[in-house]
Amino acid sequence: MIYSFQESNNKETINKIEEFARGKFTNIEAFKGKSNGHKFSVGQRCELFGLEDYPEFNGEIITITSIRKNGHHGKAYYFKADNHLIAEQLNWTYEYRLKTIQQ
Repeated sequence: MIYSFQESNNKETINKIEEFARGKFTNIEAFKGKSNGHKFSVGQRCELFGLEDYPEFNGEIITITSIRKNGHHGKAYYFKADNHLIAEQLNWTYEYRLKTIQQ
């Protein structure tokens, strides 16, 4: 089964489901898409900003790992980060939540 969590606390939601179902979730890039006018590219480093549910991650530097299928709010990207706490909550974001940084 493939699920996409878009909650205000994904880790807590997933932990509750894992406990109830006695299963384990794995974080993957299940909804990959093609670049179609996307502003950023795979391998590019960007800064997260404007995160409403996860403001503690605003300012974090991430690396785009692949293009995600567009969501309800526009173009999206999968990413990785050095901060392991981000991976517990998020593995993708919308384009309008990313800033270009100087390489």
